[in-house]
Amino acid sequence: MIESDMLKEIESDFDKFCKDLTNDNRYKEEICYLFNQALNNIKNSHLEIAMFILCVIIESISFKKNKEPFMTFDTWLSDAARLSEFTKQIKSSETPIEIIKHWHSKYRETYGPRKNFVKIIVETYKSMKKVPSFMRFKTEKNGGRRISKFREEGYKNGEELYCEFEKVIKRIYDEYRSPFAHEGKFLGFDVKIHTKTGGMSVPGTISLQDMASITLNVMKTNLR
Repeated sequence: MIESDMLKEIESDFDKFCKDLTNDNRYKEEICYLFNQALNNIKNSHLEIAMFILCVIIESISFKKNKEPFMTFDTWLSDAARLSEFTKQIKSSETPIEIIKHWHSKYRETYGPRKNFVKIIVETYKSMKKVPSFMRFKTEKNGGRRISKFREEGYKNGEELYCEFEKVIKRIYDEYRSPFAHEGKFLGFDVKIHTKTGGMSVPGTISLQDMASITLNVMKTNLR
């Protein structure tokens, strides 16, 4: 069982959030049920299942908020203007595979679950005027010692900070959301170790506590 202070704080915050919700909204009730299941899976070290549930919660809320119908890559590409330009580039290219990769990248950046996932998280934290704790610190070597400093000191302004935060969220989606569901791959060692030690603000790592905190903030900001 994981008994970290961070997880206890999330559980307490979640309980307060659930009490504030109206009892006549089934969607919110189901989202809360899923979040509770994610917390139970974290405590029982089913980390891949917990990560998958947390990401699905964010995706569901983002689609409900944006009211954007889901389209697969081929459906999105079938738009007359896009398909015409895509076909033109394929015919004139000596490396068609690179053209396909480019258009698939464009699809992921401008449409679909990944784009909505990133957008709602970043917008949530902008509205809160903060970033998660793992974005606030950087570790540098100084005379043979490793010293943690506030990362904000290295940014020109808040917009640059949120731009970097967006990159981190994209990496989380790409590396942590889908590999287990699609390929049977387990989360990396850094995610597991920092989850079990209570969530640590180490550059380049994230814990399940961190991800649960992000998800709960998305819920609190967009479901009230």
